[in-house]
Amino acid sequence: MAIIKSEKIIKILSLTYKTLALITPPQKNKICFFSEPDISDNAYHYFRYLYSIKPNLEYVWVVKKPKKALEKISTLYEAGNIKIVKKNTIASIFHLLRSKFIIHTHGTYRFVSPTSGRLIINLWHGMPIKKIGLLDDKITAPLSRIDRSDYIISTSKFFSYVMACAYKIEYKNSLITGLPRNDVLSTPVIPQKKVLEMLGVPEHHRIGFWLPTYRKISSGENRQDSTSDNFLSETNFNLEALDQKLLKLNTTIIIKTHPLDSFNYSKIGLSNIKLLTPKDWDATKLDLYDALSRTEFLISDISSVMIDYMLTGNPIIRIDPMRSGYSRGATYEFDFFNYTNFHEVRSESDLLLSLSYPKKKSTPPYMYHSSTGSASENITKFIFPH
Repeated sequence: MAIIKSEKIIKILSLTYKTLALITPPQKNKICFFSEPDISDNAYHYFRYLYSIKPNLEYVWVVKKPKKALEKISTLYEAGNIKIVKKNTIASIFHLLRSKFIIHTHGTYRFVSPTSGRLIINLWHGMPIKKIGLLDDKITAPLSRIDRSDYIISTSKFFSYVMACAYKIEYKNSLITGLPRNDVLSTPVIPQKKVLEMLGVPEHHRIGFWLPTYRKISSGENRQDSTSDNFLSETNFNLEALDQKLLKLNTTIIIKTHPLDSFNYSKIGLSNIKLLTPKDWDATKLDLYDALSRTEFLISDISSVMIDYMLTGNPIIRIDPMRSGYSRGATYEFDFFNYTNFHEVRSESDLLLSLSYPKKKSTPPYMYHSSTGSASENITKFIFPH
């Protein structure tokens, strides 16, 4: 009953938005950004690129926490043509209506849909391994929950088809551009020494990230995708023993938990394994992909970051959550991981073996098209063809 009531409200808001869009002319030099978390992921990386080549555009970021967002782009904000507006306010709707271009990674508002004179581009946040959008059978009333856009981006013909199906977009409007956040994986912008310093890692250490997906979320919607509440309970690794062995290998593992992960992790007081919650990560002032560009290996489970990281050629170590009750399922009907060359680990000894004898991996051709080398440049050529 609550869902039906909510859908009726959204229909009213949608009609109101479309009416306002007809009488509110957009400004051709104005571009509005949304991301989750604020000022992050593909939207942030595209913004950073676009601002560097087109500083005279009028930029708007719609965010949940304006003060925190301001801190992230304070050096650019001083230029005066970047506005930060709080989400769920009349001001945010006004700026949205006045923008010619609307860029997002997780949607804008549920009542917003494509209208004449504006261009909504969904940059999403990674090529999916987990089921997403209309492919996710756990979503209630999926047609009203998907992010409606004019275009969506992907890294290959294969993923263009997947994204078009997931978000009910015509295949021709699923653009093979690559992902803006991946540009720094091939062309890092922050020096190695600076990244290590910001993470508190010794300069001579090899560094890698462990990026687990969430098992349970409680913000926005209550969702449980696993029989366990957190990834650590699935591994049964002896972290203290592993830490000592990492010390001998001059290796540090940064465990960064997912922004939506609702589990309350305890501090890990170890020297070579550092667990960072979203709050801890914010304190580093680092962008995740800037940091990843300076790592030597990645550990994950069913996160799309593994597809991104293939571009580095560095080892990818996969801990399979499906063996421990992960229930959301993969996007594809075939076995995705049969087509990759990840290090599959089930124990601490497997993990140490992978770190001691790493093998560089090739990228399966169906995951990346040859034209996706500079995603931000490709998107800009599409938006501003002249």
